[in-house]
Amino acid sequence: MKSFINIRQSVRWMVASLMLLVSSHGLSANLNIAVIDPAEAVSKTDEAKAMMAGFRKEAESELKEVRKLEDELKAIQERSQKDAAIMSPSQREKLEKEFEDKSIDLRFLSKKLQKRQQEIQQEVLRELGPKFETVMKKVIDTGKYDLIIQRQAVLHNKEALDITTEVVEQLNKLK
Repeated sequence: MKSFINIRQSVRWMVASLMLLVSSHGLSANLNIAVIDPAEAVSKTDEAKAMMAGFRKEAESELKEVRKLEDELKAIQERSQKDAAIMSPSQREKLEKEFEDKSIDLRFLSKKLQKRQQEIQQEVLRELGPKFETVMKKVIDTGKYDLIIQRQAVLHNKEALDITTEVVEQLNKLK
C-alpha cells in the first residue's frame, strides 16, 4: 500500500514538474500532447473481443453451473430462514452442511473461471503487445506527438486529446 501511494505521489510530481516546465519555457504552444488508455485500446480490438468471446463460449457450461449453485444457495438460505422455527437440530445441521458444500463448490468454480479469464487476458496482451507498440510508433510519427500520457495519470483532458480510439482502429487494421 505504501509503495502505491509513493508511486501516485511520484506521478503527481512528474506531471506537475512537466506542466511547470512547459509553462515556464513558453513551450505549450508548440507542444503536441495526447492521452491514451493502453488497456482499453488493446481490449477493444476485434482480436481481443474474439478471444474473450471464445472464453465465454468455452466457459458457458461452467457459468451456468455457477448460476445454478448461486440459486441453490439462495434457496437454502430462504428455506433456513423460513423453516428455522420448525426444524430439528439434525435438519438444521444437514442444511448447514449442504450450504457449506455448495459454497465450497461455488468458490472453487469461480476461482477456476477467474484464473482462466486472467490467462486469456495475458494471452491477449502477449499477442497484441508488439502490435500495440508498432501502432503507437506509427501514431506518434503521423501525429507528431511530443508527449503521450496514460489517461490514468491525467485528472482532466479534452476529448480531442484522447487517441485511444485511433489506436484501436489502427490495431484492427493490422490483422
